[in-house]
Amino acid sequence: MLVDSELINKNIALKLMRWIDEPIDDKIPIGFGYYFKFLFRSNNSDGPSFEKFHKKCDNKGATIVVAKISNSNKLVGGYNPLDWKGDNEWKQTTDSFLFRFELDSCRMKAKVSRISNHASGFAICCNSDEPSFGEGPDLHFSDSINILKSKTKFYSKILSVSSLKFSYYEVFQVVRSFTESFTQG
Repeated sequence: MLVDSELINKNIALKLMRWIDEPIDDKIPIGFGYYFKFLFRSNNSDGPSFEKFHKKCDNKGATIVVAKISNSNKLVGGYNPLDWKGDNEWKQTTDSFLFRFELDSCRMKAKVSRISNHASGFAICCNSDEPSFGEGPDLHFSDSINILKSKTKFYSKILSVSSLKFSYYEVFQVVRSFTESFTQG
């Protein structure tokens, strides 16, 4: 499996796929396969890129957004199972999640944070700005100043501080290549 990315490798992609396929409502996904199609990479040297983000990422369905924290070995991001098209509206889902990876030469530490059922109406915020998860916002990418904002409200905490500088972020369309599931019983 090849991933067209400067940030994620095969092991990270496989971990993300497992989190996407986590069983819900006693249905166990089997045989799921995904392809992560590169859509967008922020580039602060060209100025704010929110218009480019929306041009390349709206109406693409499910996406993974991942950012590299500046001067660290950490990646953070989120999974949006819906799409980014919207006019300042909240989208409801219980399938979205946030994540953090800490990478070093020997191992990879990973953490996932899922939206709570009672907060699912505020899972994804679609506006004219960059990607935003949760009403806190729990995770928001501000590309104009390369600041990642995190204020835990509806997802569990993935960062120890409320804002961090990031180098850039990438967005991938999650394309399902084969699906089949069955119900336990």
